[in-house]
Amino acid sequence: MSDEARRSRGLGRAQRRLTATELAPVERSGEHLANALARLMPGIQVRSGRSQPGEILCIEFRNPATLVGGGCRAPLVIVDNVRQANGLVTLNTLPIANIHSIEALSPGDAGVRYGAGSGNGVIVIETVSAALDRPRAGPVRARIYDWSPETEPYPWARNLGTAVATNAAGLLAGYALSSSCLSYETLSLHFTEARCGFAANTGARLAIYAAPQLGVGYLTGRVGTTELSRGSMWRNAAAGAILSAPGIVLALTDGDDGFTGSTEIGIFMAVVGAPVASVLADRWFRGTRR
Repeated sequence: MSDEARRSRGLGRAQRRLTATELAPVERSGEHLANALARLMPGIQVRSGRSQPGEILCIEFRNPATLVGGGCRAPLVIVDNVRQANGLVTLNTLPIANIHSIEALSPGDAGVRYGAGSGNGVIVIETVSAALDRPRAGPVRARIYDWSPETEPYPWARNLGTAVATNAAGLLAGYALSSSCLSYETLSLHFTEARCGFAANTGARLAIYAAPQLGVGYLTGRVGTTELSRGSMWRNAAAGAILSAPGIVLALTDGDDGFTGSTEIGIFMAVVGAPVASVLADRWFRGTRR
């Protein structure tokens, strides 16, 4: 057991998280994971029984209801952010060598973090493979967020409405602020005609190309935040800018420097495509809240 675990025991606090280092002696001794949890984590008890097919041991949190017997009040089991359909089977069959860490949340604590389905407590497991794949210092690798641990669906309608409205307001404000320095008559004049000094022209371009997407990225992140996860303002803004910037350029084209329908395509990309991209980024590329 780690020094932290010993200190917790000495102070009368329940050890709620075990690491691979603390589980290594359990694996070497051949002790069953369920018995190890009951021994190392006060508040967990093990009962023999086969209340469901495939179950060997019943693992549950102690409470007045469990003292009178009855069926197994099994906790919710989450492995690598995925809720297990039959958590007891997972706990009875998952090799200890595959566990990087395991955390036990009592029914009172679990309800705050995991909501529905956690009334009997929650056991959260991170496997060794997931820990190895976890992004570390260096380039950040984006991956699709697994929504299964969430208790509520993603607010698509509310966030799309917020993103479209914010984007439209931002583009209008950016146009008003930048039109004194930038020309919007043709594409060539937009990039070659300098009505203001360097600093003012740079600020004008930021007002139309960057500021609206930063606003959209911030608000989509706020609206999409849940108890367990949230998106990144910068990632949301970057996703929107990928469509917004070329959309504005295409919207300024005409028969000489564009193609059939280029103006309409550009308007659609800047007005509709950009906020949709920002919301998709907020839904797909999220981080867990600690």
